Parts: sequence; C-alpha cells; structure tokens
Amino acid sequence: MAATTRGILFSHFLLQRPAQSTLKLIIFIYYTLLILLKSNLSQGAYLFNEFFTKSMEKTINICYYKSNKKQRRIIMDTSLILYTCTLLVGFLSLGAFLFFRVKKTDVKSLMFKAITSVMFILTGVFLTIGKPSLYAGLIVAGLTCGILGDIWLDMKFMYRQDEKFLTNAGFISFAFGHFFYTAAIIAGAAPSFKAISLLPSLAVAVLAALAVYFGEKLMKLNYGSYKMISTLYGGLLFFVTVFGLFSCIFSGFSENIHLFVFFIGGVLFVISDLILSGTYFGKGKNRPVDIVTNHISYYLAQFVIASSILFM
Repeated sequence: MAATTRGILFSHFLLQRPAQSTLKLIIFIYYTLLILLKSNLSQGAYLFNEFFTKSMEKTINICYYKSNKKQRRIIMDTSLILYTCTLLVGFLSLGAFLFFRVKKTDVKSLMFKAITSVMFILTGVFLTIGKPSLYAGLIVAGLTCGILGDIWLDMKFMYRQDEKFLTNAGFISFAFGHFFYTAAIIAGAAPSFKAISLLPSLAVAVLAALAVYFGEKLMKLNYGSYKMISTLYGGLLFFVTVFGLFSCIFSGFSENIHLFVFFIGGVLFVISDLILSGTYFGKGKNRPVDIVTNHISYYLAQFVIASSILFM
C-alpha cells in the first residue's frame, strides 16, 4: 500500500514539475549506470560481444567460423560489393525522392522514400555479414527503429484523426533506436570502455533538454502537447551523439574510429531533427529548402551510422 502511495506521489511530481523531475531522473539514471559500469559491465559487454560475434558468424555461414582466411576474405569482399551497391541505390533513390517530394507528396515520392529507407538498413545488414559483431547487430536494430519511426510519422499525414498517437509513436520508435545505439557504443568500445565518458555526455544531454524546454519562444516554436516528449527526446539525441565522441576519446581514438564515424552520423541526425522541429512546430518552415536539407541530413546520418560498422 505504501509503495502504491509513493508511486502515485512520484507520478504527480513528474506531472507538476516536469523540468525539475527530468533533471533529477537523468541524474538518477547517471549514477545507476555509473554503479553498473564500475561493477565490470565493460568486461561483461566484451564477453557478450565475443559470444554474439561467434554465434552470428555461424548463423551467417555455417562454414564461416571454420573456414580459412581466403574464404573469409571472399565473404567480406562480397559483403563490401553488396554494401557499395545498396549505398549507390540509396543515394539515387534519395535524389528521386527529393525530386518528386519538392513538387508534392504523392505515391512516387513515398515509394522512393521507402526504397531509400530500406537501403540504409541493407547497408548495415551487408556490412554485418562481412564483419559480424554485437556492435553491428545493435546498429542494425537502431536503423530498423528508424524506419519504423519514419512509417509512424508519415502515417499521421494520412490519418489526421490519429495525428497525436502517430507522432508520439514516431518519437518513441526513434528513442528506442537511440537506446540501441547507446548499447552499440558500449559494446563497440568494450573491453576498453570508460564509464567516465558518461559524465560529459549526460551534462550535454541535460543542457540540451533544458534548452528545448525553456527555449521554445526563443526558437519561435510551439510544441503544444509535445513539449515534454520533445524535451526528453532532444536530451536523448544529444546524449547519444556526444556519447559516441567521448567514448571514442576516452576508450582510445585509434582503436575506436567506428565510434567517431558514428559521432559524425549523430551530428547529421541532430541537424536533421533541428530542421524537422521547425517544420513540425514552427511557422513558414516547410519550404522546399527545409524539406531537402532535412531529408538529406537525415538519410546521410543513417547511412553514415550504418557505415560505421565498416571501421570496426
């Protein structure tokens, strides 16, 4: 009974003081993660990565793990050829999508957008075949959440009566993608992952969340009922982006180039979402230039994040 009462009071506090509660929740999560990471989570991530890699090798090709270097080279070269082809098709379909989308949203533009989205997942899948690892698997999971988020957000234009539900579903799908990316960064930096990289990352996340929450008027935006979820998502997006950079720096730059490549993709993701926030919550920011820059930065972000597997 007492636990239920505390839960009700905590929920009431979250609703009444969203800014303060968000800050306290982030601090609580930070200390929880710090304790977990100091209790040898890095080594655990490394061991699980090794197990996952060997399991994936056997799943991709039964003879892969037992094959000689020449056979492995053939598998890797084939995956690189397929990766290059999907990358090329992705850029061509992106160009076609933008050509039709600037004119109007029709079946052609949606078709080419779908092709482009499938291509950034396939780039990750083909690279994973050639370089299987836990990092690669988690990146592909994050990319998949991205295409699901795209679907939810596009559906809101067709089902106006469910706009709020579909927009929130899009936010949540992308948020899950960022959780997968966070796990990928930890796995990708193991066994040299340093928990200290969480500190500056969370500091940036808190500042970003506060900027989103209190900077609404300054940025000439109107979040309406999406203010809280936009605040949380903004903090998470900035956290994941800089977490890739700080993990790369603290865990050894030369050994973690893939995390720096991920960081570049994260920066492009931030640029895309900043433009998109103006389109969704601002006025007069749905011009052709906004549409083009938003989609170019978004798809480049996903392709770069997928390509980070190549540098593992």
